[in-house]
Amino acid sequence: MFPEVLDAVREVQLPLLAALLLLGAAAKASPRAAGTGVSVLLPERLRRPVTLATCLLEGALAVALLTATGLLGEAARVLTALVFALSVALLLVARRRDPEAGCGCFGGLSRTPIGWRTLTRAGLLAAGAAATVGLAPTGWEVASAPTATHGVVL
Repeated sequence: MFPEVLDAVREVQLPLLAALLLLGAAAKASPRAAGTGVSVLLPERLRRPVTLATCLLEGALAVALLTATGLLGEAARVLTALVFALSVALLLVARRRDPEAGCGCFGGLSRTPIGWRTLTRAGLLAAGAAATVGLAPTGWEVASAPTATHGVVL
């Protein structure tokens, strides 16, 4: 029973992470997203291009978490964990540099100053992404055929 629950906990991370990445990417696509979050660490002229690059990376990772198998799927899972781990470090630096800056996780919607909840959330997402490494199913397979155990875990 316990291994089944642990597998379900790991598996539900795939569609959950993909959904959060897609929402974050969509919010960052807005012109109002430039200059929010960790982009405050960059010179003004680089803020919009870096925000758009982040948007594309998050979108690509979300699609890969949902659909990619084999080595590409594993690379997407590892890269997702690294992106969230890096975001923790960047959020810490942004918080130190500009205590009033929002995280920018969801573009212009994320204006609340970076606090312990934001840092904890990013850390938990990094751990959740790391837990998906080595799983067989894709995020789409988990989302399209959930079990009762998946429901209980959620």
